[in-house]
Amino acid sequence: MKYIKLSYPSQHVALVLLDRPKKLNAINWDMLAELDAAILSLASGPADVRCLVLASSSAHFTAGIDLATAGDIAGADTTDVARRALATTAHVRQLQRHTACLERCAVPVVAAISGYCFGLGIDLAAAACIRLASADAVFAIKEVDIGLCADLGTIQRFQRIVGSDTWFRELCYTARRFGPEEAVRHGFLSSVYDTKGEMMAAAISMAENIASKSPVAVVATKQSILYSRDSTVNEGLEHVALMNGALLQTGDMEKVIMGSLPGGGDTPVVFSRL
Repeated sequence: MKYIKLSYPSQHVALVLLDRPKKLNAINWDMLAELDAAILSLASGPADVRCLVLASSSAHFTAGIDLATAGDIAGADTTDVARRALATTAHVRQLQRHTACLERCAVPVVAAISGYCFGLGIDLAAAACIRLASADAVFAIKEVDIGLCADLGTIQRFQRIVGSDTWFRELCYTARRFGPEEAVRHGFLSSVYDTKGEMMAAAISMAENIASKSPVAVVATKQSILYSRDSTVNEGLEHVALMNGALLQTGDMEKVIMGSLPGGGDTPVVFSRL
């Protein structure tokens, strides 16, 4: 891959690195499509990945959209306004799907953010399950500064993550920068670490913890969380009832119960792949 690095720091854990350091990891359309393809390959690959960490190979998570390619979004080869609009809409929908790869990924995604996290970086971070940052992280919802409305997920996801509508609107309208402590205070981040190294160690450790659980339970929990976020309480309850009608038949529950009984020993429970 040209822009993405993949490695496996622990059993069942994948590390996905954005890797365009000379451009501060500014994301062009090929890089976004490559990220989507990398996440898809992990879901069906031989490594039996049960949690993944998304980070950067260099100091900055991403400076956002690559402005050199941003103009291509309205580049339909026609002078007809309606046809250009339809082509642009189709392109935006494709980019939205690429960005949502972290949400579509069956297993949990931990975003480990250092340095710049602007624009499209916020879109990606908001699509992750858990967000950690180093103390040098700087965030901004930058789209209004380049003359557009954020359209790849920040408006739809960020405001559901944080607890303050007025703070969210302020960030969108002003495009001002904010730091990790402010992000933690409003619920966008779980934790902040002094250095990138400490953050990466914490992210890998967290992913290892998640990967040690029943993959049936973890995957089902992610599905239930996402469905319930976009549904009423009763719809969410019905969804998980129907899902667990099948999934409670898993042998993983018996393994966990037997392992927790006196005399079960300290050996970790081993779960088969999905």
